[in-house]
Order: sequence, then structure tokens, then C-alpha cells
Amino acid sequence: MRTLRLLLPLALVTPAFVASPAEASPSSFLADMKAEEVQPVPGPPGAKGTARVVADQEAQTVCYKLTYEGPGEVSGAHIHRGEKGLNGPVTINLDVNAECVNPNPAEIKALIDWPDGYYVELHTVAYQQNGAVRGQTVPESGSPPPDHQQKHQH
Repeated sequence: MRTLRLLLPLALVTPAFVASPAEASPSSFLADMKAEEVQPVPGPPGAKGTARVVADQEAQTVCYKLTYEGPGEVSGAHIHRGEKGLNGPVTINLDVNAECVNPNPAEIKALIDWPDGYYVELHTVAYQQNGAVRGQTVPESGSPPPDHQQKHQH
């Protein structure tokens, strides 16, 4: 009986310490963009840029901070589906005059689930067709993607 008296208070208190299901939290990605990464024709020699992207499934937003060093001003920006060295379709248009966009929720989830399968590309007027700089997205923590992401095929 003594054991029951000790376990009963513990059983009543334990639910307060059990973690509830985690809320979907925003995922952050970085892209280190370079002119030579643009396919099939590189951007302007020496041009470079960065993108910090925060994808939030719950808020259905993708927020970003873009930098660019090179000739001309940025006239367009996109997130494309495609592995390093391969061109792919635009999946999320980024408004260069805003900090966030509200893309299709399925595209936000795909970016979060498969970050190494996407790249950010910036365009200038002179490099409107192919882009000025490009870089793959990687999780901001710098850690490799989970095992299931490495095996994911698109």
C-alpha cells in the first residue's frame, strides 16, 4: 500500500511534465549565391549574394532577407526546385519590395522537407533571362538534412 501512496501523487503530477505535441515551428535556410552557379550561362563575374529564408507552414508565409553585390539592381527573385547544377521551375516568387510572401502551402512544406532540392536565384535587368546569382538552400543550423531528406527523390 505504501508504494501506491508514493506512485499516486507522481501519477497525478506527471502529465504536467509530459511534452505536448510540438507546434510546427518556422524553418530557416541560407543560400550563398554566386554568379558562377547560374545555369546555363553564369551571371556577371564576381557577383555574389545571400538569402536567409524562413518558411513557416503554420503562418503560410515565406519571409526572407536578400543581399546582392554586383552590377545592376535586383529586379526579381525566386526559389526554384532543382538540385545543384540543374535548372528547375520557379516554385516561390519572392517580391523584391517585400519581406514576406504567401505561397502555396504545399510549396512551403516541400521546401521544409527537402531544402537541398531548392535554390534561390536573383535577377537584374541585364541578367533577367538566366539570373545574376544563384545558391542552394541549406538548413541555417548548417547540419545535414535528416536521413529521410537525403533519400527523397523529386
